Amino acid sequence: MATNQDKFMETLEKAWKDEFEVDIWLQATKESPVIPCHRIILAAGAKTFKEFLEDSEVQPPYLKEKPVPINNLTHEQLLQFVRFLYTGSLEHMFLTFDNAVALYKAANMYDCPLLKQLCEEELTRLQKLDHTTASKIDDLGQTFQDTMLFEDGDNYYQ
Repeated sequence: MATNQDKFMETLEKAWKDEFEVDIWLQATKESPVIPCHRIILAAGAKTFKEFLEDSEVQPPYLKEKPVPINNLTHEQLLQFVRFLYTGSLEHMFLTFDNAVALYKAANMYDCPLLKQLCEEELTRLQKLDHTTASKIDDLGQTFQDTMLFEDGDNYYQ
C-alpha cells in the first residue's frame, strides 16, 4: 500500500514527466535531447544547483533553446540523476557498475548526499569484485575520501 510520501513523490514525478510549469532545461551534450526540470527541485536536491541558481550572473529566463549544459554525464545518466531528484530512486536496470560510478561522481560534484549514499550502497551491492572493479572502488574511495568505498575496495585484496 502506497504511503502519503509515495503518493507525493509520484505526483512530483508526474509533474516532471508532464513538463508542468518547468522553468529550466538541462542537456548532457549539444546533440542530446533537453531534459525539462523545475529549479526548485534542482535546488532542493543538489547544493551546487542551488548555488548556481542563486548566482546573480545566472538569471532567468532559462530557455529551452538555451539549456544548461551538464557535460560530465551521458544523456541517460543525466536523466537518471534528475529522476532521482524527483523520486528519490533510480531505475535498477540502469544501475550498471559504470553508471553507478558516474552517478557517484556527479553526486559528489553537485553535492547531492542522498544520491551519493544510494550510489555507495549500489556499488557495494554490485561488487562482483574482480581486480579491475576493486581497483576502481578503491580509487573512488581515495579520491572522494569515502571510507565506505575505500574499505570495500580494500576488502578484495584481503
